[in-house]
Amino acid sequence: MKLLLLLRGAPGVGKTTIAKALQSRFSTAQRVVCFAADDYFYNKSGDYLFIPEKLPLAHEHCFKNTVDALYSKETEVVIVHNTFCKEEDMIQYYSLAKACNVWCASVIVEGRRYSDKVADDGEFLDRNECTILSTHDVPRDTVSKMLKELKGSILL
Repeated sequence: MKLLLLLRGAPGVGKTTIAKALQSRFSTAQRVVCFAADDYFYNKSGDYLFIPEKLPLAHEHCFKNTVDALYSKETEVVIVHNTFCKEEDMIQYYSLAKACNVWCASVIVEGRRYSDKVADDGEFLDRNECTILSTHDVPRDTVSKMLKELKGSILL
């Protein structure tokens, strides 16, 4: 059975890194594809040129790629790595998974980077010192807002 995996989290937590690592690890055994709205903002030279007004188009493009991949006979796993901070951000993907009869799961990527923040006894230090390193220079207040939305959408 095919898998649609939604990687969720604030900008800079490592969703893309994880998606690409999974893709490179498993793509030899089965066809794994990755999509993100951010893909839309890369030019042919590989430069990231974010245009806020085009964000809805970027999400449409990401969803269309996901649809095409799920209907493709060659694709086994589709990984979508967007922020998905609100429940409504995922609804169309859940509906698509149901329509395609594929298994769908969402995974939250926290992005804790404690590499040098571990005490001698192995305990983590103050979790508020965990930093999110965005490669897209997302303003800290925007990231904070997104984290609040994400917290509000988590099912416990």
